[in-house]
Amino acid sequence: MKGWIDFGSDVCWEEHGGVWGRKANDGTWFVILFNESEGTLYASLRQVSLSVLSEKQLEKAFECCDVQPDASEVEKVAACVSYGHGAPLGDWSGIKYAARLRGEARREAEALMKDSKKLEEKLDRPVNKIGSTARDFREGNVLAGLERYASGEGERDMSKDIMARLCGVPGRRDF
Repeated sequence: MKGWIDFGSDVCWEEHGGVWGRKANDGTWFVILFNESEGTLYASLRQVSLSVLSEKQLEKAFECCDVQPDASEVEKVAACVSYGHGAPLGDWSGIKYAARLRGEARREAEALMKDSKKLEEKLDRPVNKIGSTARDFREGNVLAGLERYASGEGERDMSKDIMARLCGVPGRRDF
């Protein structure tokens, strides 16, 4: 994977997992996570931007992953991905051909690095049932979809009402 940095993958990454990252020209990082579980292979692509995270968010990620504030940028990015501060841009799975799955993730990352319009579209799409976008995840706010819903965005949804209450997000008042 020319141009990609190994973030500490197993020697036999096809069976035990691996993580690789590449810094884009805009300063963000694209990270590929690969693992195997019960015979199924999984590759995921995340984008991390250290510049959009607050000091408090970074401190929490670094503390959780035992990374010192003076650590390298690679260590900081790896900590942020582990903590969940990465925009989910794609997921692939299969039962064989680990290198092909990782290759699909790599090709998607490299295409997104070259096509800012396509990247922006992917960042603005909802990635969970509560309406949080990939951009929200990258910014460390996984509850953003519920917050938008609670402020009146979108149609009434009982499951979102329940999730908002469970997560402590003030509910809608339009019922």
